[in-house]
Amino acid sequence: MKKKLVLVIIQIVISLHLFSQDYYPQGYYLYVSTSNERLKPSLQRDGTSNDETLNRIFREFGVRRYRQSFPGAKNKELLNFYEIHLTESDSRSMDTFESVLRSQKTFDAIYRCDLL
Repeated sequence: MKKKLVLVIIQIVISLHLFSQDYYPQGYYLYVSTSNERLKPSLQRDGTSNDETLNRIFREFGVRRYRQSFPGAKNKELLNFYEIHLTESDSRSMDTFESVLRSQKTFDAIYRCDLL
């Protein structure tokens, strides 16, 4: 049941981004989930969190945007979903970035979205 919910959420995220004003027609994105307050996006600077280790990884890979996916959601699980967009991405750099995040066990869940 939980896996089906996650798949539905991912489909909704992709659909919403296809029709949003700031949709990027090409690229690789990660959708991540965390309830850890330190790992949530910083309101002071786009592309950063409140965790310096995560910020170091973001700088290394050129993260341009890190933001909440559903800021107006009523569902608590949806409020814990965030998007990570790289400045210059190709499949190899996204593979490496995703691998680093997974090895750090930073997020509760990581989902990849390739929009090419």
